[in-house]
Amino acid sequence: MSPAGGDGAWGALGLDQMEQEILEEEVRELHKVEEDIIDAIGRSSGDHTGCYSIC
Repeated sequence: MSPAGGDGAWGALGLDQMEQEILEEEVRELHKVEEDIIDAIGRSSGDHTGCYSIC
């Protein structure tokens, strides 16, 4: 029985590419969350806006 999406190696290559695309999207989403957290900390810290370490 061949894997979904193709036969033998081609199916495996397709799965590898799909996995890579999913991982790249997850990294982009994590960077967005990181930026949102940094922005929220900056807004809540008052005059320490833009300070990305413990001020």
